[in-house]
Amino acid sequence: MKKGTLPCLVLLLLLAGCSSTGEPQRVLRLAVQGTLPFMDRNDPRHDALVRGGGPAMFATPPAGGAAIELRRAAELSEGGWLWLAPDGSGFTFEDGLLVATRGVGEDLMSSDLSQLRALLRAGRDGTAERFHSTLDGEGRVVLKSYVCEVTFSEVTAREDCAGLDETFVNIYRIVPGMGTVSSSIQRTGKGAWRFGPTDRPGAALLPVKETP
Repeated sequence: MKKGTLPCLVLLLLLAGCSSTGEPQRVLRLAVQGTLPFMDRNDPRHDALVRGGGPAMFATPPAGGAAIELRRAAELSEGGWLWLAPDGSGFTFEDGLLVATRGVGEDLMSSDLSQLRALLRAGRDGTAERFHSTLDGEGRVVLKSYVCEVTFSEVTAREDCAGLDETFVNIYRIVPGMGTVSSSIQRTGKGAWRFGPTDRPGAALLPVKETP
């Protein structure tokens, strides 16, 4: 074993054991990136989904990061579909609405978007409440609620949400006659992500400015 390897391995084991979010494998993978270049940085589950040629979509992280390819992994018993990113991060969608995340920071653990979904299916303006349980930086689950104003412009819907201490805007492109979302800009704990089909990942959606 090369000199210095053992201390590195001990450090990595400590990091894996100290994860407060229950994701020791992800903590370990992030810790070794750039330190042990011979280790695989991709989640093998995502690689298998790529080889299988299943459904794909693109996701663009906040602050203009490079687009990544999500692959549809599984239909969940409680509803919705889990999509995996190359690093193993997870995004759960129901009818194109983002209802949960894992591994993206300040994760959305679960959400109730039933009132929003009803408005989108009806294709009409209105007020909808949404309820979130999120994970803070210390691994604690925090419950939040928001009152949102939904407005339509042809096949695009804008959702302006206000909570106790924050506001945000989501934008949805709606499939006519179905009320499902084909591409979108949706807020997670770390900012607004863009989601869309692989040929044009959210390109049809304009940037949004959040209400002060």
